[in-house]
Amino acid sequence: MKVKMLGWRNVSFTDERTGESVKGVNLFYSFPMIGGECDGQEAEKKFVRDGSITLPDIKVGEMYEMGFNSKGRLLAMAVVK
Repeated sequence: MKVKMLGWRNVSFTDERTGESVKGVNLFYSFPMIGGECDGQEAEKKFVRDGSITLPDIKVGEMYEMGFNSKGRLLAMAVVK
């Protein structure tokens, strides 16, 4: 899916259930609405845990191709040229 990067935020917290330290990044992006009678962009946030995938150098306003599995987990991300 092609998306426009709106922003990102580093995240660090302790999982309350396990006590494990969790680090990663929240990605904020938009993409065209799909299906039905709609017009405009839809926006989403996706958490990516450190070490789960290799992210490109993220720049606000640039276009990226994002690949997800059937559960919505981000598997790959690349700059659209």
